[in-house]
Amino acid sequence: MVKWMTAVQAQDFLSSLWAIGIRVKNACETDIEDAIADKSIIRTWLLRGTLHFVSSQDIRWIFDLVSPRIIASNSNYLAKKLQLDSNVFQQSRDVIIKALEGGHHLLRKDLYNELKYVNISIPDLRGIHILHRLALEGIICFGPRHGKQHTFVL
Repeated sequence: MVKWMTAVQAQDFLSSLWAIGIRVKNACETDIEDAIADKSIIRTWLLRGTLHFVSSQDIRWIFDLVSPRIIASNSNYLAKKLQLDSNVFQQSRDVIIKALEGGHHLLRKDLYNELKYVNISIPDLRGIHILHRLALEGIICFGPRHGKQHTFVL
């Protein structure tokens, strides 16, 4: 089991594995990948919308501090520029939770297909902003890799 600090920036995945590895005694890449798979560490959007690895023990209190402000500061822009309002987020939340229930992990494109299936359009940056919002709400996070692609999990 990987025991480590509260958070490490993880925008670049491979560099972030290295950053964790040098801070955790006797850790190797598979140890860190296993910790991601068993959700003892979580990769998600955290501060400034930047990806971080965060201890699963610390994620909730950090989200409680940062998420409300980030969501509030983004809401007018998302509503005006991308027509993403509370109704779209609620519908998206329901669709994505259903798709990921039961321990499923899906690629971004698969989640986008689920959204398209119920007529939630994802052109431009709508899709990524939907995923970002659900991550800030603590609904989803990045899961284990599927080849070189990252998956999402509940």
